[in-house]
Amino acid sequence: MQGPTHLVTGILIQKSLRKIRPMPLQYSAVVALAVLSHGILDKLAKATFHPPAPLVKDWLWVISHLTFAILTICIIVKFWRGYKLSMICSVLPDLDWVLRFGLNLFSLGFQEPPLHTLLNRFIGIFIPAKIWDVLPNWNLERKGLIVEAVLFAMLLVCIHVLGKRNTGVEGPH
Repeated sequence: MQGPTHLVTGILIQKSLRKIRPMPLQYSAVVALAVLSHGILDKLAKATFHPPAPLVKDWLWVISHLTFAILTICIIVKFWRGYKLSMICSVLPDLDWVLRFGLNLFSLGFQEPPLHTLLNRFIGIFIPAKIWDVLPNWNLERKGLIVEAVLFAMLLVCIHVLGKRNTGVEGPH
């Protein structure tokens, strides 16, 4: 999944857990579930338009990634103050891709991203790998953009509905 989907999933998790007390328990649950959600969304990304390498000559890929970048900035600007913990944790596993790219510039990289590998192993304890096999592989199919767009929209609707039900209980900041 792309950054905006990870971010709004983290926000939804934090909004859903805002009534948990004591606060350290809420923080811990937000951190754990936001990181875990990243791994699950990445498994679901098999059914989305997610080519393994940039397609800079494909106009749809370019436009979609510009849209993802703009959405990411908008989400961070709008939600950072109240949801920074969940947003950071929801994208934290992607830090290994950033490190991998940086280290590869100096021929010091690694082949397997360690955070993703660990997260995948943990998820594999509870969800057998064959479960994900039922998903179509649309990583190179443009129709996969629709899957992510629908999921993203559903997450935004859920955030909006939870916001309407807000009782004023604050979450981690």
